[in-house]
Amino acid sequence: MNFLIVIPAYNEEKYLSLTLDSLLNQTYLNFTLILVNDGSTDTTEIIANEYIPKFVDFRIINTNKKENHQPGAKVVQAFNYGLNSIDWNKFDVICKFDADIILPKNYLEEVKNGFVLDEKLGMVGGHIYIQKNKKWIYENVANKKHIRGAIKSYRKQCFVDIKGIRETIGWDNIDELIAIKNNWKVQTIPELKVKLLKETGFVYKKSKAKKLGDYFYNLGLDFLMTIISCLKASYTNKSISLFFVSFFQYVKNTFHKKERKISKEEISFIRKYRWNLLLSRFSNFSGGK
Repeated sequence: MNFLIVIPAYNEEKYLSLTLDSLLNQTYLNFTLILVNDGSTDTTEIIANEYIPKFVDFRIINTNKKENHQPGAKVVQAFNYGLNSIDWNKFDVICKFDADIILPKNYLEEVKNGFVLDEKLGMVGGHIYIQKNKKWIYENVANKKHIRGAIKSYRKQCFVDIKGIRETIGWDNIDELIAIKNNWKVQTIPELKVKLLKETGFVYKKSKAKKLGDYFYNLGLDFLMTIISCLKASYTNKSISLFFVSFFQYVKNTFHKKERKISKEEISFIRKYRWNLLLSRFSNFSGGK
């Protein structure tokens, strides 16, 4: 299997070499690497250029944008910019990785093995760990069955079926739900422990609540499911204000009929799937009592 790895990068001079070194040290090296320098103002491009001779096929693409870095849409735009710079249909696996991760040496090999062993496996990834008090611990910000946006790997046909990555906040959940809709399996491999060198969302903490509201809206959640999701996020973050800010943002988007990047059919599936998942968990919890 031949891999295409696309890494969007914005001002990653502190971490980029660690990410590239971890790719150089992989036990499976059948990949083309594209780094998308998305308007960096530091030495990201200089560092990347130093690595070109070290890889069999490493390309650097510059977007020449000077906008402030934003989560969601802008990251996906940079990814798609790199993806469309090459004939990606000739690859078997497409990966979207971040520029601030350290992959275990067997990461790509285990991803490849997963795809080989199960032809219905559409997406696969490891688990994310962050450093706290000099120890690497699991970053518990998502369901352990969810593949984090920093380490996405897609079987090419699955990527085609889900129509690629949507340019919106929440894309890394939307892709999995649409993959499931198209009868693909989504799987995490807990043994593949990926080190994330920046805590998730540390740049966006002040706008976290609004981003959650945008996310719930973009995902197509209905009114009641959004209330439940906002309450859960508020409880997890121990912040009452988070509930009101995130829910108001959802209502605001609904009132203004903000464009979603998913179809009505996809919204219908996602709502039904999320409700079934919630009711199943509630049933299991009640049964445990």
